[in-house]
Amino acid sequence: MKYIISGKNIELTEALKGYAEEKLGKLEKMLEGEVEAVITMSTERNLQIVEVKLNASGDTYRAECEDNDMYAAIDKLVDVFQGQIRKNKDKKDKMIKGESIREIDFTTKVEKETTKGEITKYITYSLKPMGAEDAKALLENTNDVFFTFVNIDTNKVNVIYRTKDGNFGIVEPNI
Repeated sequence: MKYIISGKNIELTEALKGYAEEKLGKLEKMLEGEVEAVITMSTERNLQIVEVKLNASGDTYRAECEDNDMYAAIDKLVDVFQGQIRKNKDKKDKMIKGESIREIDFTTKVEKETTKGEITKYITYSLKPMGAEDAKALLENTNDVFFTFVNIDTNKVNVIYRTKDGNFGIVEPNI
């Protein structure tokens, strides 16, 4: 791992540089290829701030941590990087394991023969209590033909639908 360490408003001691290199060196096992770490340590008021940018085989990771103690900030930073690297590796593994569209065999798809008048599709959704005007506004913003809702005025299930002439109608059951 290649380290570029700099400091702002702080004098970097060999012990501090060594600690940062030691802790960040543990991340090298998780990363592939040549790794470069750009480390910037600074102090603002009573806070010790560590900012690191890691470049590894085309992947870039960045984190910044602050604490009252520079060593504690470095420890926090390593934990953040471990999470980022693990998340990125899991994401790559999912992409690799996923079936490619080139490998899917579309010719073996067997379609079920259906006769006219058969129920072929079921849709489930939750009914939301709202006024008729609210339901109309929701229907206007979609390409749907109808919308089902619980009318807050009557406390009954209603269906608002779009008519052919561009107006709206409401169906309310009489129970």
